[in-house]
Amino acid sequence: GCGNCVVLDHGFFLFNYTATTEIYTKQGTMVQAGTVVGVVGSSGRSTGAHVHFEVWENGVAVNPRKFLGTGGNTPVRRG
Repeated sequence: GCGNCVVLDHGFFLFNYTATTEIYTKQGTMVQAGTVVGVVGSSGRSTGAHVHFEVWENGVAVNPRKFLGTGGNTPVRRG
């Protein structure tokens, strides 16, 4: 139901981006900050273009705000 999904695994943290229209990376690929991994769009059951962003810490969903950099596109751990 969530559409296309990209999951970035940072060990204790998982960053989950869903509803993308295109995926620009493959499973097992190492990516760096700033790497474009997908395109904002509408896939799955969504009715408009967006990206659903989730952060999981040790298997528990957490508020993603503390991970957004000033540009809003790079996961950055905030103290």
